[in-house]
Amino acid sequence: MVTADAASRLEGIIGLALGAQALGYKDPAGLDAFLADADPEFVGFGVEGAAMGLFMRSVKRDDADALAAFRAGPWGCYAALVYAGIGLGMGELHVPVEPFVAEAGDVMAAFTVDGYGFHFGLNAPGVHLQGQPWPDGVAGDMGRLFDVGLARSLWFGSAADPAAVVAGVSLFAAERRDDLWAGIGFAATYAGGSSESGFALLLDTAGPSSPSLAAGSALASYVRTQCGNPVASTDAACQRLTGLSTSSAHALCAATAGEDVSAGGFLAWRGRMAEGL
Repeated sequence: MVTADAASRLEGIIGLALGAQALGYKDPAGLDAFLADADPEFVGFGVEGAAMGLFMRSVKRDDADALAAFRAGPWGCYAALVYAGIGLGMGELHVPVEPFVAEAGDVMAAFTVDGYGFHFGLNAPGVHLQGQPWPDGVAGDMGRLFDVGLARSLWFGSAADPAAVVAGVSLFAAERRDDLWAGIGFAATYAGGSSESGFALLLDTAGPSSPSLAAGSALASYVRTQCGNPVASTDAACQRLTGLSTSSAHALCAATAGEDVSAGGFLAWRGRMAEGL
């Protein structure tokens, strides 16, 4: 069942992201005040939307300086969400994502592909969320990261209804489900909206993909704490899905980090998290 609170929560998140996206594209000077006024629990989604708008501005208005300034400013510590927002913009403008990730030299740039997948899943669920093959131009490690974003879009599109999420994951081939469950773990922990019974259903259904579900949750906790932005809902989800507190999950992610900053290096890092859980 979807509760009214969960639906309202996710609608508010999307509204904040869209508002920040519009400002990023039209009036970057207003972003600092807009984000400073946002609920601290959800401000990361505003950062994601802002980065999407700023990326679109850089392409359509030939203004790369605004995005560069945003990344160098106080919101730049939300690196994963900035990259995810850039990926959303790439999806909107049909810009190839792989060259950007390859040139970034930053392991968190993998979230660009996550954002790219989120865009396609949220905007064309009938085309991308029914177990279809990866779209043209997406393959290998890029495809695996794309699936993480698809799963995040499934969480939002299902309004955090665990039964609908489980049904959605089941439509995909078994070899894709580890990455999908990692995306569900991330969304359930960072965005929230689930109940105790919902967490139980996710854990029971994930089965052999439970370590990936847990790794996604731990990674969400890591992203939260990078900017000193932990919240009670994240800690509760992390405790339930990983058995660790937010701070302990952060420590695990930090301890398992490697030197390979490629997309494959990111996936290997997540694999080490899963082994640690």
